[in-house]
Amino acid sequence: MQNKYFLLIVAISMITVGLLAGLTLGCGSVVKSMSVTTTTSSTSTTIRITYTVPITAEATTFANQAFQTTPQYSLLAHEAGYSATESATRRSFIKFDFSSIPATAIIDSATLYLYVTEVAGADTTIYFYAADSLWDETTLTWQNMPAANGQMGIVQELFSVGQTGSVSIDANSAVQVWHNGSLDNYGMILVSYNNSSTNILKYTSRASTTNKPYLEIVYRN
Repeated sequence: MQNKYFLLIVAISMITVGLLAGLTLGCGSVVKSMSVTTTTSSTSTTIRITYTVPITAEATTFANQAFQTTPQYSLLAHEAGYSATESATRRSFIKFDFSSIPATAIIDSATLYLYVTEVAGADTTIYFYAADSLWDETTLTWQNMPAANGQMGIVQELFSVGQTGSVSIDANSAVQVWHNGSLDNYGMILVSYNNSSTNILKYTSRASTTNKPYLEIVYRN
């Protein structure tokens, strides 16, 4: 009898997964896929559902030292790095809304996807920090941009000259501290520390109609 109940529970769970995949959550996030794991004992059956949810950036911009009071958010490609010609640094800002992820969820992984359009000058290592205060993409400039908060586990990624296309970056350390509330979610800053030669990462912004930055979060109930 117990086996019959177990099979019935699994069948109902699989039907639920099929119905909920593609479900739109808060903030426009859509469940990309779901999977079911069952654990049984002599007295009970535990069902755990794992969700994969892509979340598109809610704000993107960058600050350009060469244009200190001019917002750059409307450009289709945003930049991080340094221009030797202009003697000017660029710092990028990206923010995501996690309100569609339940507060009680266990996050297994979080991956940031950027679509690179160009890496100019030289190969560049970009560091990903948490921003330390609120910002607005429509008004952020070099003069009013937030500073970096070193409390987030720093992520770094090497980008090579000539590189284009989609790049995946492990953002789990950042998402974990934002989700558990140990650090306020003010988004992330992309920084290069090479200020001696041109090294500029360019990637599509949320102003673009395609290839917007997004996070893919895998979590369990």
